[in-house]
Amino acid sequence: NPPVLLQQDQPIKIPHPYAIIAGKDSYLELSQGNKDQKSIIRLGKSTALEFREENTIYLFQGSCLICHRSNQQWNIQSENSQFSIRGEGTWMLEATPIGFKVIILEGKLTFIEDKTPQRFKPGDLILVSDLEGKISQDLEIELPLLLGTSRLINHFPELLPSHSRLISAAQVQAMRMKKK
Repeated sequence: NPPVLLQQDQPIKIPHPYAIIAGKDSYLELSQGNKDQKSIIRLGKSTALEFREENTIYLFQGSCLICHRSNQQWNIQSENSQFSIRGEGTWMLEATPIGFKVIILEGKLTFIEDKTPQRFKPGDLILVSDLEGKISQDLEIELPLLLGTSRLINHFPELLPSHSRLISAAQVQAMRMKKK
């Protein structure tokens, strides 16, 4: 079918697979699932992704933020890479030429690599490369700075449901870094 322009609060009532594209000057927030397993997905400028099936995203380009409070597994794919992540929390994802950049913002999230789970903490940046989903060592980023500058967090009229958890994670990281 040809592309359809979405209106605010418009339900998407088509079966999987379907694609969502945010234009070069726009942002988009999607809410999916029921009250108990609600997920919020925010798309950045020039982002194109496809929902292949429930909780399976093929990211063509761009970046997105995913926020969910229930324990869920997400399968993330692109032309160059793929990985699975399980848990609950808020995290950001960006497509790169070799795979993905993933930033854990808050929550308990575990990467599932070769059947060996790897847990990361809030503030960790992880690079995922190749079709086997090889995961890099974690790099620590400054959460307070990211939370203050990220458009995927601040450029929307409503706060994320995890806003207070994001603030707490940033405060904990700041205290931990002062001790070092």
